[in-house]
Amino acid sequence: MSKKALPENIKLHSRIMDLEKELERLKKSDEILRRAEIAAGTGSWELHLDSGIMQGSDGAKLIYGLGSNIIEYKTVREIPIPEHRAMMDQALLDLINHGKPYDITFKIKNAFTGKILDIHSICEYDSEKRILFGTVRDITGEKKEEDEKNRDKFDMSVLLRITIELLETSRKRKVLDKIIEGALSIIGLDTGAVYLVDGEKLTLETSLPPVPDDFPDAFRKSLLANHPHIKECVTTRNPVLISDIEGVHLSGEEAVVISNRNMQSLLYIPLLVMNKVRGVLILGAIGRKYDFSRREIDLCRTLSNIGSLSLENSMLFEQLQGSIDELKSTIVKKERTESKLKLLNRVVQHSPVSIVVTDHDGNIEYINPKFTELTGFSWTEAIGKTPGILKSGYQSAEFYLEMWQTISSGKNWYGEMKNRKKNGEFYWEKVLISPITDENDRITHFVGVKEDITEKKAMMENLIRAKEKAEESDRLKTAFLHNISHEIRTPLNAIVGFSSFLGDPGLSPEKRKAYNDIIMSSNDQLLSVIDSIMKISYLE
Repeated sequence: MSKKALPENIKLHSRIMDLEKELERLKKSDEILRRAEIAAGTGSWELHLDSGIMQGSDGAKLIYGLGSNIIEYKTVREIPIPEHRAMMDQALLDLINHGKPYDITFKIKNAFTGKILDIHSICEYDSEKRILFGTVRDITGEKKEEDEKNRDKFDMSVLLRITIELLETSRKRKVLDKIIEGALSIIGLDTGAVYLVDGEKLTLETSLPPVPDDFPDAFRKSLLANHPHIKECVTTRNPVLISDIEGVHLSGEEAVVISNRNMQSLLYIPLLVMNKVRGVLILGAIGRKYDFSRREIDLCRTLSNIGSLSLENSMLFEQLQGSIDELKSTIVKKERTESKLKLLNRVVQHSPVSIVVTDHDGNIEYINPKFTELTGFSWTEAIGKTPGILKSGYQSAEFYLEMWQTISSGKNWYGEMKNRKKNGEFYWEKVLISPITDENDRITHFVGVKEDITEKKAMMENLIRAKEKAEESDRLKTAFLHNISHEIRTPLNAIVGFSSFLGDPGLSPEKRKAYNDIIMSSNDQLLSVIDSIMKISYLE
């Protein structure tokens, strides 16, 4: 071997070593990219239209549940669920024939696990080589999170709407109907009923749909002991669930009620009023079994708690309306017996709401102890004054004028007012003012019944704020996902596109190096994006 040949061999050996190192580095880069692709739930594919052969990355193979990276397109086409195939075929035709962007979402059934997955795919078309290049991404988790947020937003909207409706009514029957309607709309069941409990007596107050007239009396009135599942709900103060009526031991009256309604699954929820079970909400599925989730049961309990407050208010207002009628009759008819006057006095004195009696000019003649407890004004400080001592400045002069004109015309006035206590603290009241007339229909007095609703107002405001916060979070999430999708797609398209050029045998070394540099730069950019996503995930 000549001396000149020896340096040439050394150079060749050195070049071979450099190429082997470069090959090893590329293998490592490919492995890093493959792992990053799988970790991100993404994959890439290319479809050769002339051969019908489709080649996918390891990430794509994992998403589709395939055992090979190379497979016929007709096999892959069967993996998306049937109702999405026509849409996917049309999207490919629009891309190939008209150059329309291919950016679609669809569902597939993973060929290995059988799981249904939500997929987002984008694709580009090389018309000269008749090759489609695309990426796929598993968005099942994102869709599930989005669906859960939408469901939470819907449930919150329903609860807010029902809460507002319940706060606007004081009629017991309407309150109970709203409770049933709300529960059925949240869960999607067929029938519901509310039974009121009075000691050992059980009475059907309302049901949806209404009970037909020819149904047995066991539907309407019974003893608590004859309905063991209702009794269990009352005794434990917790929900009672019957997932499937088959095989469950029923009392005679329970069997009559359930068989006539043809209910298969039932949920019993207690209604607590003043810390005592006063009723039971029963929800049922007709002619079918229903699996109640923990979330649905909790939503119904929340609804029952809201409804229980309104039921308590309606029962109090029923009692108070009777007390007001009694008070009117007492003022008008002096001949009422002393025993009834004492009874009425006890009712008013122990009433859980404020009661104020004024003369026809609006001067206070009577207040009950609840008025003093709530406002801080004593008997001596209030008597002879007008209710104007409670003015907060929140209501306008027109508001008070309209109220005075209403009661002065002999009509009841009902509304809400923001007032001020003696110590300057603000509070909200629900107020009913009724005029009292003598035998000649002349107004002699006015009676005001006022309930403190400060906490209820705060609860409603909190619900509204929570709904607005959920909507804002949804908007931020959508913007974030859009940005992330763009940031991943850009380098990934560059990697896929320029990788395909490297296989061209006529490619010059300069262009090959330039393309390789672009691929490596895009690879670094993609890794940086994925690293940022992981950091954001840890922060979240």
